[in-house]
Amino acid sequence: MTGASCFHSFYLAFDVVTSPAEMLYGTQLRVPGEFFSQSELRESQTDFLKKLEQAMSELRTSKPAWHSNANPYIDADLQKCKFVFVRTDRVRLSFEAPFEGPYEVDQRCKKYFVVKKGRNKENISIDRLKPPREFPEDMMKTDGKQNNPTQTQKGRNEESENVAENNKPPVQTTRSGRRVKIPSFYY
Repeated sequence: MTGASCFHSFYLAFDVVTSPAEMLYGTQLRVPGEFFSQSELRESQTDFLKKLEQAMSELRTSKPAWHSNANPYIDADLQKCKFVFVRTDRVRLSFEAPFEGPYEVDQRCKKYFVVKKGRNKENISIDRLKPPREFPEDMMKTDGKQNNPTQTQKGRNEESENVAENNKPPVQTTRSGRRVKIPSFYY
C-alpha cells in the first residue's frame, strides 16, 4: 500500500462513529456489572451488618482431622495368655527374629503389660505384644501318631525309592561325556 491509501483508510476510520467491537460483534460490549439486573430494594448498611454478624456467629468450625489416630490391631487372646512375645523395635540384623520371648505376664493394665524379663519387670505397650499361638491337634498328628521328623523323613525316602524303582528315568550321556538322569516330570 502506498502512503496515500494508508492515510485514506485511516481517515475513514475516524469518520465512523462506532467502536471496533461494535463493528466486529454488532453490539456494544458489556461491562461485568451490566450482566446482572440491579435490585431496587437496597438495605441500609446497618441492617446488612447486623445480618452479616448474625450469619458469622452461627458458623461453626469443622472438627480437626486426626490422620495419625489409627487404632492398632490388638489380638483378643492377649488378655487371656500367660506368656507373650515382644516385638523388637529397632533395626534388626539379617535373620534376626522380629519377636523376642516368650516372657511371662506379671500384670495387665489398659495400655501396657508388666512383663518379667529374667529378673527384671518391664512395662511394655500392648502395641508391641503378641500372644503365643497353639496349633490344633490335627496339625501335630498324622494318622493318629505324633509327627516325628525322623520317621517322616524315613517314610518319604522309602516312598521316593519305590517311585524311582517303578519309573526309572533313562540315563543319557551329554556331549561332554557326563551321564545324567532326566527327571520324570519332563516326559
